[in-house]
Amino acid sequence: MNSTSSQLIFIYDELLRKSEQEILSLGLRFICFGTVKAQLMFLNDNKKKRLFIVPNTGKSTTVTYGALFELTDFESDKYKLYSYYNSLIPFVGSPMKEDIYVPKELQVTPIKFNNLKDIESLNYLKGKPVTAMTFIGNPENQLIQYNCKRKYYYKVNSVNSQGFIQCIKDNFKTTRKEEVKT
Repeated sequence: MNSTSSQLIFIYDELLRKSEQEILSLGLRFICFGTVKAQLMFLNDNKKKRLFIVPNTGKSTTVTYGALFELTDFESDKYKLYSYYNSLIPFVGSPMKEDIYVPKELQVTPIKFNNLKDIESLNYLKGKPVTAMTFIGNPENQLIQYNCKRKYYYKVNSVNSQGFIQCIKDNFKTTRKEEVKT
């Protein structure tokens, strides 16, 4: 990649919020909303609830909702992005068991909807899947392993609802307040 290369990134956590993106000074450009075939879970990291996904294996049909962004200058911003996700890969060259997240290429299905009721009723249009990088829970990390074994407690229902709704507000001008209630 050259110094001005871009990268498609699927985001499902607090980084959906424009305010969080601005804190990191990331050059993220919203493309569309989407889903990945993965289970959304959480862990408590220094008294802060952090979300992570585990890609589906086998016949699971669980999906996680998020958004597809273009990181416009990946080579310059990757260190900030990896640091946000507690991953040392760009610094040491490979994943370490202490990394909470690791990057992975996943198939993202773009979705289009008119309002939140469409999402609630699964009444949205699906586009052709694209490959994008996302950060998943590191399967070698002990906290991630612990939480994955106890899915009944650490599982989250498919969407970071507050972040997702804020992403809608940040990227679309809404005309009716009831369309984006939190």
